[in-house]
Amino acid sequence: MSSEDGHDAGALSRANQQQARIHRLERLSSGDSSMVGEHVHKVCCVCGEILNHKPRFKDREGRYWCPTCNAADHEKVRPVPCADCGIEVPRADMKELHGVMLCPVCVEKFLHDSKAMAEVRLQALVHSQQVKQTPSSNIPVQKIVLAVALLLAAILILIYRLS
Repeated sequence: MSSEDGHDAGALSRANQQQARIHRLERLSSGDSSMVGEHVHKVCCVCGEILNHKPRFKDREGRYWCPTCNAADHEKVRPVPCADCGIEVPRADMKELHGVMLCPVCVEKFLHDSKAMAEVRLQALVHSQQVKQTPSSNIPVQKIVLAVALLLAAILILIYRLS
């Protein structure tokens, strides 16, 4: 969805809200008693979930957002580092090339490189991404070495005292 479509949808939503307000005012002024006790729903502008008595967010235009849609919207614009140059770019602007997220500048570099050079660079990036995503132990090697050394020292002290 482009920003232009989002703007059109926002304008349409505001127009619909204004029309609903006018309709309610006309019914109230005509003495229609069905409006008495009418409950106004706070609805997520993205997914349509009713947010009355629930956690919600409200934007500058007065639209309500449920926490899930709000987080998803923020995730789209949260900066992510490019796998090649490391520059942080909003996620929506990143391009995926062979499973690697690249900024538009690096995508252009890859497209203009010779085919062989681009393949070598992409393979290196894919490999580095796989290495980063490989689950590693949370215990640093130095702590393990220290623990083994202390255990050996304790064993040696016990042997010395028993002999």
